[in-house]
Amino acid sequence: MIYTGSELVSVILPVYNAENYLAGSIRSILEQSYENLQLIIVNDGSTDESDGIIKSFKDKRIKLIEQENMGLSRTLIQGIKASDGKYIARLDADDIACGDRLKKQMDFLISHEDHVLVGGNADIIDLEGNYLYTSNQPRDWDEINRRMPHNSFIHSTVMFRHEAYESAGGYAKELTRLIGFEDVALWNRMALYGKMCNLPEVLIKYRLWPYSGSFYSGKENATRVAILNKYLQGNQLTPEDEKIVLNLKQGIKRDKLLGRYYAVLMKKKLLYGKRSGIFKYFVRSVTHNPTFAVPYLYLLASALPDKLLKGFIKLIK
Repeated sequence: MIYTGSELVSVILPVYNAENYLAGSIRSILEQSYENLQLIIVNDGSTDESDGIIKSFKDKRIKLIEQENMGLSRTLIQGIKASDGKYIARLDADDIACGDRLKKQMDFLISHEDHVLVGGNADIIDLEGNYLYTSNQPRDWDEINRRMPHNSFIHSTVMFRHEAYESAGGYAKELTRLIGFEDVALWNRMALYGKMCNLPEVLIKYRLWPYSGSFYSGKENATRVAILNKYLQGNQLTPEDEKIVLNLKQGIKRDKLLGRYYAVLMKKKLLYGKRSGIFKYFVRSVTHNPTFAVPYLYLLASALPDKLLKGFIKLIK
């Protein structure tokens, strides 16, 4: 059944120094085919031109909250507290929602009353907005449930029932500095109140950043997952735990981090069978970190015949 009613959807858009991408993100919500929405923008103490960009939009569906910098979890809590919608959707200030995104998710939740949350896939883009690949998120509840407590959702794609969010206790304030912990912790609690799934369609353009989880080394990721699992098992995180997670990336100099970022983009291109653009990312990687060996390896691999390249890809997956 396709639902054509007019339940209100509250879209929560946290903003912190997003002047380069913010206008496109806001516009992508205001131009949705599903129009009965409110866009709650929480300006989390931005020091750039974000405030002026937000205020340049004159649409009665926008509700602006301005606050001192509080971090992501607390910002999301404030946004949802101010919301009126029966359904809550998320979007980050550097991502772009596809035109039918909200309608597709509304249609699903209305026709699947046993589900409390629905996400979807994304076209993954780099910092400049260049297409990299399309995600392939696990779709049905059985697969997602098997993967618990691990995350099966792109945070910026989700829509969930406001009632289920409240029943699950909402985002955790204590995780506000640990980006990537707040969402998976909430999904694990919400799973007690209903099923979850991902639509197969692409719902957003999702921008990859050097600080995202995709760019942790194997050792860094293992450390991060161990601390996250400690929290999900009901243990209180210590100040030392938080310090360890924060230092995983903060201890890396900017040039080395960007060198790694562009090398990982080369790897993702190879994994998805896309040779175009690899040399551009190679140049950027070695410009930032010329002694980093990995991009040289990926560049050589990109010149291999298809059969040999497939063998190489199996080794780096």
